[in-house]
Amino acid sequence: MSRLRLLVIAAILASTVVFVIGAVVERAEMRSAEQSTAHREASGSERGHEGGTEGETERRSEVPGEASHTESSEELLGINPESTGLTLTAVLISLALAVALALLRRSLLVLVAILVVMLAFAALDVRELLHQVDESRGGLAVLAAVVTALHLGAASGAAALMRRPPPSAHTSPVS
Repeated sequence: MSRLRLLVIAAILASTVVFVIGAVVERAEMRSAEQSTAHREASGSERGHEGGTEGETERRSEVPGEASHTESSEELLGINPESTGLTLTAVLISLALAVALALLRRSLLVLVAILVVMLAFAALDVRELLHQVDESRGGLAVLAAVVTALHLGAASGAAALMRRPPPSAHTSPVS
């Protein structure tokens, strides 16, 4: 197996691992933020009974609206790209492409599929990178940038493999 083919497989697998790590970290951060918000709201409602100011009540009532706005902005064409099902689907597609590239040495169809899928994933990664920067989540933005670079590397490698001439059984190496 050529080095370039191995590099493409490695880039696909590495991007998948980093993608899963990012998804797990983001979900944990979201869960933590939801718990923190719920705790603040519970504490605020206790203060409200003790005579909290009207401004405090208004600020607390805005938080759920902001959360729902953030959640709705997460949707892409009516689909939540961060859903568990979509994450699992992306992982399975990536693994299938890596296995196909390893087993089907000169399949142009596999190389085209890798090129198209990795470019589509990279576009989604850039969207996620911008979202994480907008949310001031530097660590997740770095992970999104790494995944973007790995997806673009896999796509570039697939394109390079497509340009290589197929090995011919009739030619012998020059001595």
